[in-house]
Amino acid sequence: MKYLITIFSALFCFLISATYGIDKGAPHGTVIDLKDETFDDIVTSDPANGLWLLKFYAPWCGHCKKLAPTLDQIAPYMQGKMAVGKIDCTKQTKICKRFEIKGYPTLKIYRDGVFMDYPGERHADAFIIFGERMSSNAVALLHNYQEAMEKLFLDKGAIAFVAYDPKLSISANGGNLEEMLQSTTALQVFNQIARKQQISSLFGLLSPTMTEEQFLEFGFGKPYKKEAFFAKIEKDAKPIIYSGEWSSPEFLDFVKLNNHPLVAELSAHNFRALGSIGPKLLIGVVDPGDVEKKAALQKELREFAASSESLRGKYIFAWMDGIKFDKFLKQFGIEKRNLPQVFALDFSSRLFWQDNSTRSIKEFTEAVENGDIPVQKQAEPPTYNAFQQVKMVFLEFMPWSALIIVSMFILTYLAFLPEKADFDPSSSVSADSLKVEKETEPKKEK
Repeated sequence: MKYLITIFSALFCFLISATYGIDKGAPHGTVIDLKDETFDDIVTSDPANGLWLLKFYAPWCGHCKKLAPTLDQIAPYMQGKMAVGKIDCTKQTKICKRFEIKGYPTLKIYRDGVFMDYPGERHADAFIIFGERMSSNAVALLHNYQEAMEKLFLDKGAIAFVAYDPKLSISANGGNLEEMLQSTTALQVFNQIARKQQISSLFGLLSPTMTEEQFLEFGFGKPYKKEAFFAKIEKDAKPIIYSGEWSSPEFLDFVKLNNHPLVAELSAHNFRALGSIGPKLLIGVVDPGDVEKKAALQKELREFAASSESLRGKYIFAWMDGIKFDKFLKQFGIEKRNLPQVFALDFSSRLFWQDNSTRSIKEFTEAVENGDIPVQKQAEPPTYNAFQQVKMVFLEFMPWSALIIVSMFILTYLAFLPEKADFDPSSSVSADSLKVEKETEPKKEK
């Protein structure tokens, strides 16, 4: 009986997969439309597709529609490395309720029996970098800077963390990567952090065969050839060398604190993540249409960030689009007619520093540090009554909301429209006959 149940279960799964056109057991090269009935079998029980990017969406969601072509574009490119699936929450209610989906689109990752929130930006390059990273070893072996550019995606704007240990034995160097990472205490700690942070960070191991010239190409000085070190690297930026104790907790803190570019672009997808790291955000606000002023402020911000080692740990340097986020920025006293502008924000305490006087980024930061610019409190998020919430939902989903209201009005009108009396034109009564009938009515007694 047990064998019959197993056979019938396998046959059922096969028929379901065939019904929905899903070839289980082969790497997917298209976006897979996932259903309540097949979700677990297709996502969690297919060794050919062990890593998934899952989009939970609604058909009427504008952001979901914009994201769809990007996922269609990356799906064939990531075939065999990361499968892409989509779940329509207006139809597949069981699975969306299970994952407590509150907004659209929600992106999640599945790997090794675990579902996680997708942590990155939502464009093709970001998805590809993420898929490449998660489908490979947590640590890449690097022999030169060019390999770092390719394997760690530095050429696409990624940041990464690398380790070097001259105690790495020759025998281990001739073996596989896992053996190399277990050969010294420092590299064991590095490997632990890499595995733990693989979903959000890139890691590389520098080969002990590297020459001094190759170290200089990374931006490292000659002394690092003689001692173990751990550092953050990115293209066109000076490496940041870790100087703490060689212990997992401190390593992890260093990775979390520095897991962002020297100057990050702020968007709706990373604003909360960067703000939650701890240091203040020092934000340059630009008008993308004013190319010259935008480039000048970004250059000034990058040069200041690179030269201000004393402020590292106090600030995260970033820039944002002042036209796209105009409404959000008004609460900080920043108007699009006055761009470019700079302000500082303490995300956790909702405190900020801003004034409209013209000054350099260096002068502005010094004024903040000296207390010359008064601190201000960010307004609390507004609370809305039931009517205001309905109004906001109505405006958010225009024109569909208006179409629904009009349709409901028409249906209601038709439902309560009074029935017309039967009327036969061929039997119409003449005016003269009505007059006669009126005259023959009995007269009332006085």
